[in-house]
Amino acid sequence: MIRSHALAVALVALAASGCKSSLPEDLGTVEAGKAAIAAVQTKLGTKDIAVHRLDLEHDKITLRVVDPKDPKKILEFDAEKGEMVGPSPVGRVGDTTSDVIAVKVADLDFAGLAKAEAECKTKLGQPSVKLSLWDGVDIVHHERGPQKWIVNTKDGKFCRASLPGVIDFP
Repeated sequence: MIRSHALAVALVALAASGCKSSLPEDLGTVEAGKAAIAAVQTKLGTKDIAVHRLDLEHDKITLRVVDPKDPKKILEFDAEKGEMVGPSPVGRVGDTTSDVIAVKVADLDFAGLAKAEAECKTKLGQPSVKLSLWDGVDIVHHERGPQKWIVNTKDGKFCRASLPGVIDFP
């Protein structure tokens, strides 16, 4: 009896540790972005999520997704000790009656982000410090454009790229 109980406890612990999705050490990478998305999909219990905002920096990740239960709400997840924690609700500014603008995970081309990062490093001659998904909303001019990747480098320089990774700036 004691032996079977110990075995059951060991199996539960093993199963629980297998469910965790550890993030890479360097969080400012395409691989870290993929791992963060997978961890959030597991937390939310669905692969069908839409990303509102994704920021990958070498020491942190912030991921905002549309609440799968309510398309007018945003949930935020952050990297902490190698794991994604959350969700935390995010307050919206402006029109809160419309659905949140987001990109379906299936449409996030991480190969495009890797391509954009490589091209941006070459063009600007600097390593990247932050990789982001921009939602396409220009809050200054109240206009809506396409979602884009933004690759930030040192000294505030950056490149923008389409989701497939075509650089359009600088």
